[in-house]
Amino acid sequence: MAGSYSSSAFTNYISGIHAWHTIHNLPWPENTPLADAVQRAATAVVPDTSAKPKRLPIRLLHLQLLRSQLDLTTSLDAAVWACATSLFYGVARLGELTTRSLKRKDFNPNKHVTPARVSTDQNRQHESVTVIFIPTTKRDRDGEEIYWAKQDHDSDPEFALANHFRINKPGPREHLFTHTVKNKRRVLSAGCFTARIDRAFQGTDSERFSGHSFRIGGTLEYLLRDVPFEAMKIKGRWSSDAFHLYLRKHAQILCSYMQPRSRVHTAMAEITSTAAAVEADEAAAAEAEAQIQAAADAEALEREKEAELERQEAEKKKPKAARINFATRVPDRLTPRPSAFILQKLRNHEYIELWHFSIEGCKDALANHMLSNQDTWGFETNTSGSVLLRPIGSLQSSKNVVPDANLTWEQMSLAKNCLMKEIRRTGTWSEEHIGDLSNFFVNIECHDTRGDTNGPEVLLQYMAQVRREWHDDLRNPDPNHQAFTIGEINEELLADIHRRYLQEKQAKQIARFDHEFARDREASLCHSRDREHDRRDRDYHNAPPADPTAYAPAAPPSSGTARLRDARVARTVTSSTPGKKSSASTGSVLAVAPPATPAATNAPAAAKDPTARVLAVLRRRSKPCTPYHADAWLRALTDTGLLSKFPLVHNGLSSGFIIGIPKIVHTNAPLNSPSLLEHASEFSRIVNLEFEKGRYLGPFSSSEITSLLGPFQTSPLSLAPKPHNPAKLRLIQNFSHPHSPTPTHSSINSHIDSDDFPCTWSTFTVICLLISRLPPGSQAAVRDVSEAYRTVPLHPSQWAGVVVRLLEELFAIDTNAAFGARPNAGIYGYLQDAGVDILRFKGLGPISKWVDDHIFIRILREHITEYNRHRHELCDHVIANGGQHKTGSRIWYGGNVLPDGRTEEFDEDMTFPVQDLSQTSERSPEDARYSCCMADIDRESEILGIPWQLEKDIPFSNEFQFTGFVWNISARTVALPTTKAEKYLSAIRQWQESRTHDLHEVQKLHGKLLHACAVFPRGRAYLTRLEIMLGNFGTTPFKRITPPNGTQDDIDWWAHALQHESLRRCIPGPVDVLEVNAFSDASSGFGIGIVLGNRWRAWRLIPGWNKNSEQRDIGWAEAIGFELLVLAVLSLHKSRRPEEAFHFKVYGDNRGIVEGWWNGRSRNHAVNSVFRRLHSTLESENAHVYTRYVPSASNPADDPSRGRYPHGQPLLPRFVIPEALRELVFDCTEPVSTAERRARHRNPYPQFNPKRARSTSHERRAALRFDSERRAEEARFERD
Repeated sequence: MAGSYSSSAFTNYISGIHAWHTIHNLPWPENTPLADAVQRAATAVVPDTSAKPKRLPIRLLHLQLLRSQLDLTTSLDAAVWACATSLFYGVARLGELTTRSLKRKDFNPNKHVTPARVSTDQNRQHESVTVIFIPTTKRDRDGEEIYWAKQDHDSDPEFALANHFRINKPGPREHLFTHTVKNKRRVLSAGCFTARIDRAFQGTDSERFSGHSFRIGGTLEYLLRDVPFEAMKIKGRWSSDAFHLYLRKHAQILCSYMQPRSRVHTAMAEITSTAAAVEADEAAAAEAEAQIQAAADAEALEREKEAELERQEAEKKKPKAARINFATRVPDRLTPRPSAFILQKLRNHEYIELWHFSIEGCKDALANHMLSNQDTWGFETNTSGSVLLRPIGSLQSSKNVVPDANLTWEQMSLAKNCLMKEIRRTGTWSEEHIGDLSNFFVNIECHDTRGDTNGPEVLLQYMAQVRREWHDDLRNPDPNHQAFTIGEINEELLADIHRRYLQEKQAKQIARFDHEFARDREASLCHSRDREHDRRDRDYHNAPPADPTAYAPAAPPSSGTARLRDARVARTVTSSTPGKKSSASTGSVLAVAPPATPAATNAPAAAKDPTARVLAVLRRRSKPCTPYHADAWLRALTDTGLLSKFPLVHNGLSSGFIIGIPKIVHTNAPLNSPSLLEHASEFSRIVNLEFEKGRYLGPFSSSEITSLLGPFQTSPLSLAPKPHNPAKLRLIQNFSHPHSPTPTHSSINSHIDSDDFPCTWSTFTVICLLISRLPPGSQAAVRDVSEAYRTVPLHPSQWAGVVVRLLEELFAIDTNAAFGARPNAGIYGYLQDAGVDILRFKGLGPISKWVDDHIFIRILREHITEYNRHRHELCDHVIANGGQHKTGSRIWYGGNVLPDGRTEEFDEDMTFPVQDLSQTSERSPEDARYSCCMADIDRESEILGIPWQLEKDIPFSNEFQFTGFVWNISARTVALPTTKAEKYLSAIRQWQESRTHDLHEVQKLHGKLLHACAVFPRGRAYLTRLEIMLGNFGTTPFKRITPPNGTQDDIDWWAHALQHESLRRCIPGPVDVLEVNAFSDASSGFGIGIVLGNRWRAWRLIPGWNKNSEQRDIGWAEAIGFELLVLAVLSLHKSRRPEEAFHFKVYGDNRGIVEGWWNGRSRNHAVNSVFRRLHSTLESENAHVYTRYVPSASNPADDPSRGRYPHGQPLLPRFVIPEALRELVFDCTEPVSTAERRARHRNPYPQFNPKRARSTSHERRAALRFDSERRAEEARFERD
């Protein structure tokens, strides 16, 4: 065995033999010379392969390199960086801050670190330290703490953790380093951490590090800072001196202990020195000796001064060189540095482009240094005015320099690290200036704008402008001048730079398109002239003899617009070459064929004259087709101060909006839908109307479109009934075709993210909150914008992606936004946001909108002052809570958290007050009582050119219809219109006619019933089967499948509710929620417990309750506890007035139940059945319950649910238990029933394991976690 195994393996083997002797009471020879000699010999001959190589430590240089390779604005990298710095400065083991795998079952909030376990502490000198409590460690099962302090380094763990919290926002009970991957929340596992570290160091000269390298490196760093070994042993939580194995750099660590006057010994001597008298004696003796020696040394001192002056003069003339440290070898990596000229400017605090500190800039400086003539000299004036003679290479900058605003984000990120390193080397910069500049770069990298479209470019422009101004301010010659701080981002300046950047970018795009279009126009005109000459030549040579029976062509219609009268099958056009057509159909979809008389543009002769059609395209390019007055919008936005908020409106209206359609490379013209054949006359009417209004240009052939626009793409057209008027049809373009992209063709929508075009939406919650706070007597009117999307012009650069296929050989250029493209709702919403804000500035309001529907509210004049005061308070709330928020493609403004747990949501920031406009024009006596009337809306809208569809106006009244509901302001109610209820019943009857359904049918019915849930909140519990069915289609949306079991029962409930129940409910406005201190909990092995104040009650679950096919699990047991708790609260408040709504709050420690109730339903069938029963109970009692999460450690109902009943506390009175539960739960105060005995015989209860007693510190930490989690949950209630 000796010579084959390591010494530790040999020792363990001997210890095993010793243990065997001890177990069998056999003698063991202890301390014998032979045994000791054998063990020493085995240790001496261990093979080299038996020991693993020592793991390398992570040093500060490695941390800095790691940070440069991570993107701290992304979710994973922010979590990895926070974990890495905590491991290093906390000297922690990797497994203590991560999980074993990404699986949920491997994370236990009672065993792993969570945000609730992070705290701060201070010493008597008020120095702060961050403490992370680890519930269970290898050394202590009761948990240990790691701690670190803020560092003056790029690897500051405090900043890293704060950045992680800002980016990932982990919940109090989530893993501390939870992050988001593909919209899914994930814990940080050890494998994920090490894999990301390996990728970061890949491609660098660094060695491969392990997770333990951070603990080793942290230990080494603290020891190099002269931290005593015993202190390090405590910080690293070592019970022995095993950490000595981690030591590297022994000479550096022990250096301060080996000096003749060690800093450690000197400090100890200063602390332990005593006896003031001894000090006085020593001072007197020294003074006497000094007097004796002074006379003798006076003459020698004078001679030494003269000699020193001579030596200094000679020393100045010698070239300077640093001393050599023979213990330091050549660096492993030689990094190029900026030129001497740049470094000199840096010493003088001058502005220098970051490019000089980039990899490219440093390489350029090295190349120029090698090529430059160092014997050529030039003059330079320094800051003091002196003229210096220097090599010419140090007096000029590189000719290849790139301005800061033109750098890439990666170049900036790497260059600023080099800049900060060189600044510290200069020795002329103070820590104050270095810290301010460092904060500046950190705030630039972590700014929220970076994640926006064009965000990095805008931040680079801000950085370039502000940094140049700051350097100029630093060099101000006034000695009393104080420079501004650069570390804090000026949001107003950033917004202004953002606005100017967008305007300049769009101007450049327009200029580029101008050039391209002028070139294409010239080519098109030449092509048209050539074709006309060729046609005349053919007509001349091929003209047939005159036929007296031939008839003359029909004259064009007097209206100037030809009519489409026919429809036939057409071919597809798919080509990568202009003008090339396919020879066969490639699909089964049909298109409309050519009519007897082709459609034309506005000009009667346009269809015959190609030049006229081309000129029409050129005119449209310079003058978009829109009813809006672009110049009026520009004046209004400028006067109202909204131009910076809506910088794209004027350019969009005057030149067309850019919606993100990329340049089309290959022509693709798929066939249209067969619905056009079924409704050929309606399609003809719509197309001719588009030509009449000038939104369609043409018609053109494929080759003509190609000559005008280059390769183009069409999206299949179809006709569908309008949502609110099924008798009318709406033309829809399928911009998502093809759904499966090919190497040459993909859909228009696949290139566009609708989240890049956000706008405000007046949701049901927003309207409820608005109406609930209106003063008495308020009224509302509703107006609809005519042809909303079609009023928005598109920029000519987008036309190639929105070409419309009309007939077999005819196409039209659509110049306006159409229904079906992802960004068009956002573009139109953005334009209307600007319009609504202008109207608000004029004093109209409150105003809300949903797509093209606008609600205008007016209030009585006597309430204007008080209402504006209330709006001003709400404006303060919005500002205090972060102002504008963006969720997907929706913009909203958040206020305070309401008592019922919801967050206030608004579609405006409440900046503009309501004004009294009653004196601006003549009006009726009724209108004169209010703040505004329809005439005021007309006056301001006419200036902007907003095209209201007046025939759909709903005049000012107390009751109005909006977003599919009937709202009553005075009664504070919202109702589902009877016509809509009939429509939904008809949809249900149509559903019941078929046994199978496809995805579209399920979506239609689910959408209608989900809309009705605003009036029937408990209806959410009757949509779960449809929602399961939605997920069953997978990748086969057109397959017809059978609904899941129970779907028909849900549909029957909806049919009954829509026919027999009230279609009206109270508007859910702000309410006061009663705190009754009610808690519930359940234990799978024992039963259910509830606590209400200081009273309690518990029930036993019958053994085997979860062994059935009804999906009863611990979630069901928790739901039963929730239901029993609600019944107990209602039984204690029977004396309340039934007509008054009762709102109260309860707590539970099961998130599935707590958060499931927020949604009103559960995907678990058994739990959902409990929710349905509870919905009915609460509705009959006119009560509303709000759930909140409480940690198990702070849940007083936990012990009763486990059979540990509190002594000395009163029981809650009995109440009626639902009949469905009477065979499943039994009151703990009653004797065991016969049914329970039989069930126990078949399914005995498991042995009760009481919880481990908690220390006072554990209880205190649990209470703190509970308070923080409650606040976090209340803040997130509505969002989640």
